[in-house]
Amino acid sequence: MIQNATAEPTQAAKIAEEIQTIILNGELGPGDGLNEQALADRFGVSRTPIREALRMLAASGVVRQEPRKRARVAEMPLGRVFEYLEALSEIEASCARLSARRMTPIERANLAETHDAFCQALRTDAEDMVTTGAIGLQFHERLVLGCHNSALIEIAKAAAARVLVYRAQQAFKPGRLEKSAQEHGDILKAVQQGDDELTYKLMRGHFEVVSANVSDIITSAKNATASQS
Repeated sequence: MIQNATAEPTQAAKIAEEIQTIILNGELGPGDGLNEQALADRFGVSRTPIREALRMLAASGVVRQEPRKRARVAEMPLGRVFEYLEALSEIEASCARLSARRMTPIERANLAETHDAFCQALRTDAEDMVTTGAIGLQFHERLVLGCHNSALIEIAKAAAARVLVYRAQQAFKPGRLEKSAQEHGDILKAVQQGDDELTYKLMRGHFEVVSANVSDIITSAKNATASQS
């Protein structure tokens, strides 16, 4: 997440970021439980900020909470995952199209810096797919923020949170991050040229690849589970 530079994150917000990182690195997957005491011990805090952090993650859709039950990493049926990815594809592509028109020179420079950081991470530490993947998501966040439409930004953030864990899993697919770098580079070039329709088209194509990869990952996991039963 790109934090507001003028706001100091609370302890609970910082812990929420750490828990999200645990989810993104594959330590916890969809449906896995989140033990409050274990998390409190891990971060060296009381359970109070842990509860608040989980509430934050539940509000964004990353975590599911039910009365008198342990919080769990959000999960959803495969068909629902693809509905969200389809919606997110259209939403982020629309945001990117507006960003190609509206991004300020500073925002375009920041987008280029994020892309450069992504490529640099691939060159210097290709094994750290969690960190590299997180930078890739920042590229998307900057494209969304650059549309300067608060309603679209709010909708995009909500939809992205719902499929965050599924979307992040594709970072572990061999060659995916390298391909993402190429796709992001093409999108960046279109934004810098102010070509809004090409930016839209490239972003839609990017998400088609994302959806296909998520499908492969989920299907493979289901097949592996079925063969073990």
